[in-house]
Amino acid sequence: MVDGILAGIRVLDLTQASVHPALTQMLSDHGAEIIDIRDDPNGTTMPGTKSVVLDLDAPDGLAAFHRLSATSHVVLAETDHTYERLSADNPALVYVVIAGGTAVSGGDLAFGVMAALRHAEATGQGQIVILDATDDEVSPIFSAMPTPPRKPAPRIGEHTDSYLAEMPLAPMLDTDRRALRDAFGCFATGVTVVTTRQEDGVPRGFTANSFTSVSLDPPMLLVCVAKTAHSCPVFTDAPHFAVNVLSQDQKDLSGIFASRETDKFEQVPWRSGVARMPVFDGALAHLVCACERIMDAGDHVILLGRVIGHETGPGQPLGYFRGTYFSAGNEQDLIDAASHGGDIEIGALIEGEGALLLANASGGGLEVPKAPGIIPDIDVLTTLLQQAGLTVDLDFLYAVFRDSATGRYGIFYHGTASGTPPQGHQFYPMDDLPLSRVRNAAERSMLTRYVAEHQQGSFGIYQGDETRGTVHRIASHEPSTY
Repeated sequence: MVDGILAGIRVLDLTQASVHPALTQMLSDHGAEIIDIRDDPNGTTMPGTKSVVLDLDAPDGLAAFHRLSATSHVVLAETDHTYERLSADNPALVYVVIAGGTAVSGGDLAFGVMAALRHAEATGQGQIVILDATDDEVSPIFSAMPTPPRKPAPRIGEHTDSYLAEMPLAPMLDTDRRALRDAFGCFATGVTVVTTRQEDGVPRGFTANSFTSVSLDPPMLLVCVAKTAHSCPVFTDAPHFAVNVLSQDQKDLSGIFASRETDKFEQVPWRSGVARMPVFDGALAHLVCACERIMDAGDHVILLGRVIGHETGPGQPLGYFRGTYFSAGNEQDLIDAASHGGDIEIGALIEGEGALLLANASGGGLEVPKAPGIIPDIDVLTTLLQQAGLTVDLDFLYAVFRDSATGRYGIFYHGTASGTPPQGHQFYPMDDLPLSRVRNAAERSMLTRYVAEHQQGSFGIYQGDETRGTVHRIASHEPSTY
């Protein structure tokens, strides 16, 4: 954090006389927000702290203090008479009672504060920490976690063999990492672009589907950013960030912010929202957050944000499943096609090791493999291929179009396969696909587009006819480093 390692920690100091000014100053110097609360406007203050005058004996003053404590992490006090009321509104509050005055060492006080904060961060549970120098031995007493009995001293070298015998975890193999990523990808999500600004105002952003709503009261959410991303330090240092929930028409936007390009914001229209955070028109929602906490999470960092502004808009969501975009809006095109009864062809562009499966067409030539029957079913096609020895895995809808020459609707999926093709089918190399032998103009046009997209590494869902239509781009899946 650019503002210190304790940035984001708010401490309310009720000790009036600043029992341990050195400790308070140290917390402030390392980024904690120290609010010194006095009932007397006279006296001195310490550098870097905040000063508030409140009469806690007056109803208005006590109510104001309760509002402050609801957004604080630590209260330093000399009695615990207000803890029960404060913890009802802020269960994670750490309430440190300094009963022994200046006789309590700064080291004991610092340990008590930091240990209780660690417990609160891990569990969401606050507690009273009592430090009393009137006892013979000063040691913090934690209400949520009693100090366990001290264990006897070991003999020298007692644990040498057991610790040296511990084996480090073996690194995950690439095949295992890929399999785990595929398993994670089975959970369908939406797609977001997370944005912020550098200290100099330059906008930064990345595409993420690791977005989760966390709490309504207070309103909180989280997103994850890879530690390897070039923009990771920018987001961990920024006081605010925004989450843009993308619509089905924003595949191109998602692809740009998932790329390694450095001029992302120059390629798309955007504007400044709450806290000057970059937001995109056309998104289903914008959620602007103040960064509440940053947590380590393996090869990622979790940004926990408190929502301070939000907008919503109309549209269909952009989805992500098994490494591929999908759109709920395409269901209507399938419904329109299905309403034409028997005038439908259903097939699949099946790829295997850089080659595409084509079938012999009746009357000569080649065609895309299709489901048989008056009422075709894609499951019937895959079953027939599998019975012949070809294992097929369909992953996304590739094209929905009307063939103006025949009046038929075509619905074609994309898939991958391994094994031996059945009789009458053959895999043809992608860089030498015999397009001239494909008799149907609509299929030939679709295959021409597929070859071009395969070379670019970026696919799209086509809607239209064999001459005119719209390609809803599915961007390449290269991870972002910005």
